[in-house]
Amino acid sequence: MPQFVEWTEEFRAELRRIDQKTALRILEAISRLALIQEGDVKKLQGVHPPVYRLRVGEYRILFRKKGRGILLFAVNTRQGSY
Repeated sequence: MPQFVEWTEEFRAELRRIDQKTALRILEAISRLALIQEGDVKKLQGVHPPVYRLRVGEYRILFRKKGRGILLFAVNTRQGSY
């Protein structure tokens, strides 16, 4: 069952700073996660409420599960994410 995807203004701003080719790869990975729940996703340890990360190459997308959907709130390189 497809999930609803919501993103914050901060997420949008961070995504705009990434080159177009990489941003499209990130959006494709988010779409795949929402439609078929497939992707390199891990739950981050020691964070409450739970935060998950989706890995797309050197980028990490941080999100929370929200009801039947997900809330995207950060996209950054591996070094900047943790």
